[in-house]
Amino acid sequence: MAPRKKTRSRPKKLGTRFAQNPIGTTVGEMKKLGIPRWATKAMLLLTTVGAISPTISRQANSIPLASTFTGIGARIRARILGMRRSR
Repeated sequence: MAPRKKTRSRPKKLGTRFAQNPIGTTVGEMKKLGIPRWATKAMLLLTTVGAISPTISRQANSIPLASTFTGIGARIRARILGMRRSR
């Protein structure tokens, strides 16, 4: 009798992986793109600052290109606050 053929499971969608492990997924995707590690850390830090504190994000916006990532964080903060208010 021939051996059973081993089939691979279907890879998870990016959104599913991100929902389960947001930081690990982001770092993995950055590695795939070949972005340097220091740049990845800076992007994650600026996005987190934008999501946590509007005051600090205003100060961080003086750094070139920082407003892009603090803006993403601000949208995340607005979405989270919108969820809390609707309950």
